[in-house]
Amino acid sequence: MRQLFSLALGVLLLMPVSCQHIDRETDSAAVLSTLDRAGRLVELYQYDDAVRLGFEALQMAESSPAPERTNLLCISHERLSAIFLQTYRDSLAWEHADRAEQLALTGQNDSLVARALILKGRVCIYANQSAEDNRDDEALADLLRALRIAQDKGYTAIEKQACYHISEVYVNMNRWNNPPHEDLYQLAGQYLEKGERLEPAGEAPTFSHYRMRYLRQGGRTAEAIAYCEGLLEGVEADNYLLRWQIYDHLTNLYLQDQQIDKGKATHQASSVTVQQYMQRKADVMVQEIMGSYELELRNRQIRQRGQLLGLLAILLLLSVAFILNVIRKNRIIARQNQEIADTAAAREHLFAQITRDLSDASVTDIDDHGVIQFIRRWPEMEEEEILQESKNLAIGEKALDPVIIRHIVDLMISRKKRMEGLELTPQEIKIIRLSRKGLSDKQIAEQLCLSPRTISNHKYRIYTKLNVSSNTEMLSKVADLGF
Repeated sequence: MRQLFSLALGVLLLMPVSCQHIDRETDSAAVLSTLDRAGRLVELYQYDDAVRLGFEALQMAESSPAPERTNLLCISHERLSAIFLQTYRDSLAWEHADRAEQLALTGQNDSLVARALILKGRVCIYANQSAEDNRDDEALADLLRALRIAQDKGYTAIEKQACYHISEVYVNMNRWNNPPHEDLYQLAGQYLEKGERLEPAGEAPTFSHYRMRYLRQGGRTAEAIAYCEGLLEGVEADNYLLRWQIYDHLTNLYLQDQQIDKGKATHQASSVTVQQYMQRKADVMVQEIMGSYELELRNRQIRQRGQLLGLLAILLLLSVAFILNVIRKNRIIARQNQEIADTAAAREHLFAQITRDLSDASVTDIDDHGVIQFIRRWPEMEEEEILQESKNLAIGEKALDPVIIRHIVDLMISRKKRMEGLELTPQEIKIIRLSRKGLSDKQIAEQLCLSPRTISNHKYRIYTKLNVSSNTEMLSKVADLGF
């Protein structure tokens, strides 16, 4: 009988899960797809949504199978670093880039190591705000390491990218010098030419804006104008991003060369190109949303059919269970009554064992005389304070048995040491407490006067410290710790 009830309940609980598996992607594909969507949101300047998708991908990567988990985590941290870099949050960009490098080294993936080093170099480059606060040398060291790895392993695309960024570092080193130092300018040109030689034949340079900036820094205005105009002729009409960059450089170059009318024309062309670029990105996003909507409708129909079949099976099982229940009703009631009686007797025996030396006080008296309040104060008390105040515990007018006091003290100290080892901040502890009350991230944010995104970031750090990957695991873990 019980087995039939259990089977019916199991079918009911597993039915939605089984339906979800019909269209579920592999863990790797899901993570990469989410990161790809985050990248498209960045192109539309929707940075907050891109960050949200980046952290979703990170959580999916953490729960992916062991063989691919490290690489997926590395790629997720790499994408988050790039997003934070574009939103001028340099410290977060550096944190995720450094984490990506550590994971790549752990996974012994040279390609990902080189990519992480390039990303760290970019963070150093773009974090420079003044001559007194720059990280050019650090950027150069990371980029040269990435270049050596790419050359040794034959990663042409990574080698090309490293060369361009090294050239950018040397240009940066000259940005406070007027006129530019010739040796730095020559090095910038050498690495720029190396990168351009690695470009596929017949294609526009991927990092053409570096050549434009290089020529402008050298005061070679006429040559820079000719380069941009020639580049513009070879760019496809629908390559809006590159055309936008070229128009932007040409506008500055024409104005610098006192060609005001041409500067106005290219500025207007730049504005039109930006609008075309954003429109195309928006169209792609709408098409993707519509495709996802249609796929979800099909999957919903499949799930509904599966649920109907499952309900029919459950009804059949419940019918059989009901018939057996009627037949065995009296025996079940008798057995349950016996179990209740045995449970009550065991509880009375246990209560008598615990309270045999506690005078005649009842259980309700414990709370009235401070024992429960004392136990609940363990997170805010030091170990010496716990030992001192435990000596004054009493039920009624008689002190507690020393064995019980020792057990209470050991429990409190053990919990305190375990919690202190997690290094949770006061804000994180507040979030855990509110989560245990069943509050959602939005409700917690309202109580703490924070944004839901901040709460999500705090929860990500809590997950890391507790070594868990979900809210359910977090609540279970802190319950085990006696939180």
